[in-house]
Amino acid sequence: MDKQTWMIQGSKNQKIILRRFKNQESKTYKGIVHILHGMAEYGARYGSFAQFLVEQQYIVYVHDHRKHGKSLNSNERVGIFKNDTWEDMIEDVHHIQNFITSNEPNLPHIMLGHSMGSVVLRCYLTVYGEDVDQAVIMGTPYTSFWENKGAIGMSALCEGIVPSVRNRLLNYLFLGYMNKAFKPEKTPYDWLSKDRRVVEWYMNNPLCGYHYSPRFYKEFAKGLDYASREENVMKTPSIPILLISGEMDPVGKFMEGVNKVYVMYQRLGYNVEIQGIENGRHEILNETNRMDVYDAILQFIERNLDEKR
Repeated sequence: MDKQTWMIQGSKNQKIILRRFKNQESKTYKGIVHILHGMAEYGARYGSFAQFLVEQQYIVYVHDHRKHGKSLNSNERVGIFKNDTWEDMIEDVHHIQNFITSNEPNLPHIMLGHSMGSVVLRCYLTVYGEDVDQAVIMGTPYTSFWENKGAIGMSALCEGIVPSVRNRLLNYLFLGYMNKAFKPEKTPYDWLSKDRRVVEWYMNNPLCGYHYSPRFYKEFAKGLDYASREENVMKTPSIPILLISGEMDPVGKFMEGVNKVYVMYQRLGYNVEIQGIENGRHEILNETNRMDVYDAILQFIERNLDEKR
């Protein structure tokens, strides 16, 4: 597997790091998988899954969202949003999709979004969905109208007081309940995976697990609000969609929230499937049964590629 890295210019001149995983010796490719990572992490964490897909004749792209990982301009710090908006993150993805298409023309595009990245994907599909042939929405949250409005209001209040400082209160409001189902707690991140090595690696990585500035939480809440409104969801093109999540994932409210998202898409007439991973926590690509998850995603992608041929 060959890996190549580029610096792409995103919205508002933001530096975006993009990685490509590809078998240069292969003569044919089945498609492109563009991965959108989650909160407080970065794209390089998806290398093992990328290698699996490359072995199945796919080309994989994964970028670090703005102010995540290595997508930083001079003197910027991870997680500190200042003038950044949710729309900027969507536009960044579009810049990257255009770059991918120029590099790899005439191949099907599959997009996979995890956690926060799944919300980015849900929103992206309503604006630029014509670029996408299939969508895998993984570990996605469901939030109500009043939860979203409350989060926007609280974040805006904190932004007015301490705009560029990491905010513990907002981090607790967004993520503080995640570990409650996993008593007795061994770490603050037991909710991520049953694999202790994954959790320890995450805890010891300075590019993971940080708190954000209030602006990020406000913009993320706006994205959640947008993605939950049926009038916006209806702008999504008619493509195959897979909702996949761990059955023990608190972000998806132990499948209850994921099922509400599924019912919404189904009610609006979309070709949507739902799959729960038994005993899976939030990072199902990093779970102890990760190969079963890899296979489930691959089967969905290839089945729908075959139907389109």
